[in-house]
Amino acid sequence: MVADASCRAMAYRLDFAMHRRTVAEQASQVCLRRKRRATSRQVREQIAADE
Repeated sequence: MVADASCRAMAYRLDFAMHRRTVAEQASQVCLRRKRRATSRQVREQIAADE
């Protein structure tokens, strides 16, 4: 009974940690995508300015 409860608590904690990590990864991917889009726009403007 005690072992079962602790196992469930551990599984819950692991699940929570995994969920938090995936959320953080999604956030960082979105952030990277925004940065990439901003950079490509700057590069395009720079190329246009050079021409």
